Amino acid sequence: MCLKYRIRNTKYEIRNTKSGFTLLEVIVTLFIITLLTSLFLTNYRAGSRNTDLTFAMQKLVSDIRTAQNNSLGSVFYNATTTLGGWGVHFDIAAGNNTAYFIFADQNNNKVYDNGEAVETAGGQTITLPANIVIDRLIDSSGAGDSHFRLDITFLPPDPVTRIYWDGNSSSSKATIGLRETVQEQTKSLIVNKLGLIEINNP
Repeated sequence: MCLKYRIRNTKYEIRNTKSGFTLLEVIVTLFIITLLTSLFLTNYRAGSRNTDLTFAMQKLVSDIRTAQNNSLGSVFYNATTTLGGWGVHFDIAAGNNTAYFIFADQNNNKVYDNGEAVETAGGQTITLPANIVIDRLIDSSGAGDSHFRLDITFLPPDPVTRIYWDGNSSSSKATIGLRETVQEQTKSLIVNKLGLIEINNP
């Protein structure tokens, strides 16, 4: 009798030690994991977009410096010297706001002309990263007028900085704004007539 009782008791204890997750516990756990993953991915993507905007702005500063250095070094374009030095050209008319050019001012007219940014001759076309656009081109007038076209050229040997708007008017400084189009973050830089560059964060 005692032996049978012990065996039954052992079976009873073994049955009680079995455990598992209920359906409700599994659903709650999956919900928490999904929520944490989505929060992480959202923050990661936002940080990545901000990094892209910062990178694009730093690249723009570097490209303006490249044009300036090309002028200082009298770098050839198409195996010849350039009368007007080197410059950077922006044109956001007709939605063309995703690229800009490093060009050689061959005829010294202070602005970009077709054929002055051919890559095989020494020019460059810089395309902005996805979701980054040139948002604004603003002059130094009291009204801070916005423009569609901007040319910044550097004339050697100093080099003298020349800032021209829409091909016909000049100013002492220019503001160039970039915008990230998903979260609408912006950054801008100012170039003045001395060739100094200052980045403005909003």
